[in-house]
Amino acid sequence: MEVMRFSVLSLIGHDPHPLTGELPSPADRFEEVIATAAVAEELGFDSYSVGERHAGAFLSSSPSVMLGAIAARTRTIRLLTGVTVVAILDPVRVAHGLPPRPPVDHRGRLRAEPAGAVGDAPAVRGGDRPGGAAGGAFDALAVRAQAG
Repeated sequence: MEVMRFSVLSLIGHDPHPLTGELPSPADRFEEVIATAAVAEELGFDSYSVGERHAGAFLSSSPSVMLGAIAARTRTIRLLTGVTVVAILDPVRVAHGLPPRPPVDHRGRLRAEPAGAVGDAPAVRGGDRPGGAAGGAFDALAVRAQAG
């Protein structure tokens, strides 16, 4: 029998409140995300994801740091990187900073979601990295993941 699973995804948007126009401080926004994850756990959600985002009004440039803070305040909910953009990161650092050896959570709740980047910016295309395209980054991450 298949079970329906529910997850919450946050890119940690940082926009003014739609009614008051007030812009919360980044610290307040981070605390709100951590509290939301704790409530999601209490409500029985299966997982909470923080996706990586480097443009626009978002504060989620380092999901693993935020997931560490969430892991400290939760016990059972699975924690996921909504997206890890290996095209603009060092794949070895990504592989070592996330499973199979996550830095904070030792209960097997953290899982990486490596993904290709979508967009036209040179960094997204891999053009700002030495060596150019992102294909090598995926290969290096895959080798590390298989090595465990």
